[in-house]
Amino acid sequence: MLKPFVFDRSENIVETGFGKVRGYQYDGMYVFKGIPYAEAERFHAPHAPKKWDNVHDCSIYGCVSPLLHFNPPGGDHLLIPHRYWVQGENCQNLNVWTESINSDVRKPVLVWIHGGGFSDGSSIEAPFYNGQNFARHNDCVFVSINHRLNIFGYLDVSSYGKEYYNSGNSGQLDIIEALKWVRDNISKFGGDPNNVTIMGQSGGGGKVSTLLSMPAADGLYHKAVIMSGILSLHDAEVLEEPKECVESMMKFLGCKNIKELEKVPFTALAYAYQQVSPKLRAEGKCVGCMPYRNGEFVGNPFHVGFRKETIHVPLIIGSVFGEGNSFVNRGIRRDTITEEEGRQLIVDKIGEKDADHLISLFKAAYPGRNPADILFCDCTFREPTSRYARQRATDGGKVWVYMYALDSSIDGGRTPWHSVDIPLIFDNAYTAPAVVNKDYTEKAQELMVTSLGRFLHTGDPNTEDMCGWEPVTADEEHTMIMEESPRIGVNFDKELMQELIRFSVPLGKGNGFSFSTDV
Repeated sequence: MLKPFVFDRSENIVETGFGKVRGYQYDGMYVFKGIPYAEAERFHAPHAPKKWDNVHDCSIYGCVSPLLHFNPPGGDHLLIPHRYWVQGENCQNLNVWTESINSDVRKPVLVWIHGGGFSDGSSIEAPFYNGQNFARHNDCVFVSINHRLNIFGYLDVSSYGKEYYNSGNSGQLDIIEALKWVRDNISKFGGDPNNVTIMGQSGGGGKVSTLLSMPAADGLYHKAVIMSGILSLHDAEVLEEPKECVESMMKFLGCKNIKELEKVPFTALAYAYQQVSPKLRAEGKCVGCMPYRNGEFVGNPFHVGFRKETIHVPLIIGSVFGEGNSFVNRGIRRDTITEEEGRQLIVDKIGEKDADHLISLFKAAYPGRNPADILFCDCTFREPTSRYARQRATDGGKVWVYMYALDSSIDGGRTPWHSVDIPLIFDNAYTAPAVVNKDYTEKAQELMVTSLGRFLHTGDPNTEDMCGWEPVTADEEHTMIMEESPRIGVNFDKELMQELIRFSVPLGKGNGFSFSTDV
């Protein structure tokens, strides 16, 4: 059935602090795309955009950040549908979905920060990033943002002059400018600037964690959600300036100084980085593309602890059962493999004694699963996520933890992969058919969407259908396990995680993802 669409040059206009913007209405929802929230010169901090006199058309998405490479369509695009858009360094823009443009209406605001590490992705990369269904379902305002990435957002060149002091955190500063825009303008879109939740998945989750460690962001948000965004093998920060990398780029491009490097076309800059950085990275040299620890970003909480100024911010944090391990099925038909065949797969990799011990721990954590699923069970995200939550709770924070463990129906039953929970939590599972388990996805989607909506409104994710989910304490981690029958597990996999880490190499788990290369 066709849904009503309204676009009229004299309607759907909102006056922001920088000028008027025009969106459109679709199925009763106001939609504004590509609203400028800042502008910036390369390697410099962002600043407020110039005010405009005419009505700015916001019916089409704005530019996304330049990327360093293009991933051609492949199998992962079935699991995580991708789409690409026009790139440009003038990418500081955001999108809004709202049912009201009445400033007297004060609805909770969700600000979505996309994944792709600190190097890839965009606010529109996945079709399930569309905020329409979520905003309607939870009576809130949905905002998604674009910001600078990779060398355009996270390349420190501070030694070249004071004007570049925070160049290594330019991408994060863009996000902070977007949050300032929300504070100053979102009421015109029916949002409450005093009830803002920041949420990100994968690299977006890493950016949320980084914001918690940036004093300049304090007070611009009030709750936070981190989805599959905490890693132990890659701490998402750099401690030194990648000066050799920058000098190599200048030499490759024939630039005499940093000012000349500022002016080369962004495609040339990206190409130069791709040519010089692999060798330096292999030599253990810093090549940037992650937040730079300085006075503006105080550092990863695993190293420096949680800031007392943001420990009061309620947090939901979680991961999925398989993460990167589930992008391939290893030739295993999970709908036909027997228990003994699954056990033998583990025995063949780590020996009978260790296999039986590991299987017993796995069965205690996941009673209904075949031992073969140990090959897909993630520890790269799950263990540091648990540790992050416990440490934050010990410091006085309020944290709820979840584990998404609902299989899809493809390949005879695929264990959940990295990003599989996003379509459901945004009420958009229909945009990613591969995530669907025909018997359980609709129920799981309803529970997840409603639970996050309750968190936005009240700061507590418990609902009538998902109750008893307690915050983490120093001793007890109450994890909401999203399975065919959702359940609460208390310290349910702590010992399992340690054993999976111990046997990660023979089990073929490798090093998981890094923030600069995740899917």
